[in-house]
Amino acid sequence: MHYIIDGNNFIGHSPDLSLTAEDCRRDALLRVAAFCRRTGARATIFFDGGPDAHVGVSGVSLGPVRALLAGKGIEADTRILALVDGGRGRVFTVVSSDRKIYGRARSAGCEALRVHEFNALLERARRQDLATEYRQAELDQKSRQLRDGELKEWLEIFGEDS
Repeated sequence: MHYIIDGNNFIGHSPDLSLTAEDCRRDALLRVAAFCRRTGARATIFFDGGPDAHVGVSGVSLGPVRALLAGKGIEADTRILALVDGGRGRVFTVVSSDRKIYGRARSAGCEALRVHEFNALLERARRQDLATEYRQAELDQKSRQLRDGELKEWLEIFGEDS
């Protein structure tokens, strides 16, 4: 799955991100990159405006995530709509709570998610990852207990070496 994300819209509609925070683009990139690593997805995030410390002049890639700037005086919406309009037959999911982008993506045959729906996917993937880590820790603990039990049994059979 390839997600096309309206970056400023994603930040502005995510409860724990803020467009006024200095590292808001970095935080959005890290969050989406973690999701992509967990799920095998790819994402392109379009941001309004110019470069900052985390997104250079031409953009930046972070594993399966690419961040692009719309360009000076150009909104990310323009770039996303151009992809949607020219992408008939391409498979991607547009992420934006902007009615115009969401509606146009749907009418062009693209899958579309509002930011709160995408955030729910991110959270579900994070929880599944944590659950997997927890189950692995439990298995590791049981494995250690088994080894400890086997050691005790061997010591009872052969005696302790003093």
